[in-house]
Amino acid sequence: MLRSAIANEKTVPDDVNVLVVFKMQVNEETLSGLSNYLRQTMSPLPAERRPAEDHIKSVEDKHNFPVLLLTLIDQAAGDMQVRQSAAIYLKNFVERNWKVVSFNELHSIAHCVRTKL
Repeated sequence: MLRSAIANEKTVPDDVNVLVVFKMQVNEETLSGLSNYLRQTMSPLPAERRPAEDHIKSVEDKHNFPVLLLTLIDQAAGDMQVRQSAAIYLKNFVERNWKVVSFNELHSIAHCVRTKL
């Protein structure tokens, strides 16, 4: 049902409601899937909220994840609840991953993504 663009093609049954991502591409399909998960993270129902939070946590290390969040935040016509959730996730992601200890250390946020942010 829900699909996103993936760098390495894999076959997933149509009845599986998951966001399959290896390298998150910035396109409408991926943005729509991420929007649905972000909307679910604002649910007062733990049974709906926790799986969405867990899923977002599992994909936050994928390339372009922060760029996708920024794209959702920037959509003026977008759902305000999704934009707010994306802003919170982006703030927390950058806070956890932006640190630079030395020039030789690998960064959690790729240089090309840092430039976009």
